Amino acid sequence: LDSATIAAALLHDTVEDTEATQQEIEEKFGPEIAALVDGLTKIAKLDLVTKEATQAENLRKLLVAMSRDVRVLLVKLADRLHNMRTLEHVRPDKRTRIAQETMDIYAPLAGRMGMQAVRDELEDIAFEVLNPDANRIITERLAKLHAESGDLLKSIEHELSQKLADNGISAEVNGREKRPYSIW
Repeated sequence: LDSATIAAALLHDTVEDTEATQQEIEEKFGPEIAALVDGLTKIAKLDLVTKEATQAENLRKLLVAMSRDVRVLLVKLADRLHNMRTLEHVRPDKRTRIAQETMDIYAPLAGRMGMQAVRDELEDIAFEVLNPDANRIITERLAKLHAESGDLLKSIEHELSQKLADNGISAEVNGREKRPYSIW
């Protein structure tokens, strides 16, 4: 990311959490950084809590439309990922609201932006908060299966690659383990 995006990421909560104004940010950091911070501030002002999938989809579209600069969305997703990684420091009632908002808005947005690793981590953390019992059961079961099967996935990948090569087919074979949320 460029220096303007990094500066905006560092300043993203300034207008919301301090007495600094948007105009002061523009005067001190320039119009590009100010525009990015303004986009982040507008997103933060939205009430993103929703129970209806169609409302969540509309909010995702609104976020994308409001963001004339994709860097705003990148910073917002990075901020949300950081917030989710430190969720244990938040009150339980607020933790649940943030996790649901993440499932409804931010994880799908990350997926649509091609950021599957970010989406997966957001979903996994939110799932652990929203469905701790199901998460624990699935995680324990996956650990047991992994211990029993060892490197089965790698073995299958290798065998399949070999069969394809034996038949003159040039291909890359990759496998992945399912995550608790994707199983649930």
